[in-house]
Amino acid sequence: MLHSHRSDRLFGTTVVCYHQTSEKAAKAILRTGRFNRGSAGIAGGGIYFAVSAKETDDKTHHRGVILMADVRVGNVAHKTVDECSGNETFTELRKAGYDSVRIHGLRTGEEIVIYNWDQVLNVRRHNLASTGIETFSAQVPAGARAGNKLELTSPNGVTCRIVVPVGVAPGATLTVNMPSDFLVEVPTGAKAGATLELTSPNGVTCRVVVPAGVAPGATFSVNMPARPGGLMSTWRRTPSGWQAGPGYCIVVE
Repeated sequence: MLHSHRSDRLFGTTVVCYHQTSEKAAKAILRTGRFNRGSAGIAGGGIYFAVSAKETDDKTHHRGVILMADVRVGNVAHKTVDECSGNETFTELRKAGYDSVRIHGLRTGEEIVIYNWDQVLNVRRHNLASTGIETFSAQVPAGARAGNKLELTSPNGVTCRIVVPVGVAPGATLTVNMPSDFLVEVPTGAKAGATLELTSPNGVTCRVVVPAGVAPGATFSVNMPARPGGLMSTWRRTPSGWQAGPGYCIVVE
């Protein structure tokens, strides 16, 4: 059973997966229906997918559009991070009777890796995706300690709260990355003026009105709504100072 023909293994083994990339790359993928295989990765040079739209924020190198696709995973090789060699290939997996790798134990969530574009079907836009990131700097005030909550106002006048990370002293400069808007895809049957109820990437249920001239299947940009009590707690040290971790770690108040 393990070494059955590849086409038999792929039949009926479809999983909905997610991948975030730039607007330019997304348009090319949607036009051709093909993802390019990477040259390197935890499980070798493959096409990497997240198992939820939200988790793409912590994985992507190019923000902009979340794509979703039906991925034919076939016979899955389940591996922990330590079990991945980084040299996995399509040929190696196929000889062993496998068609994809599912990586467990990642801080950012599980990943599904395939090595051939023909395993990807029905690529489409996810209806929510970040389209803008507002970045600004903030100085830790005197007397503030790790774990303290700070209320900040961005240059665009948006108020938010963060948690002072461990090891950051008063006077240090923090760089804050805040998602400022996201895309909404107009569903079939919706017309200009219709009200849509949806959940934003930062978890807020909100209502938006379809603008004039936007047809079903098209997208329009929406400002990130407020989320009371939002806090940022994910940080990393870089040569230029402390940086907010990737993803929607900070939310608008």
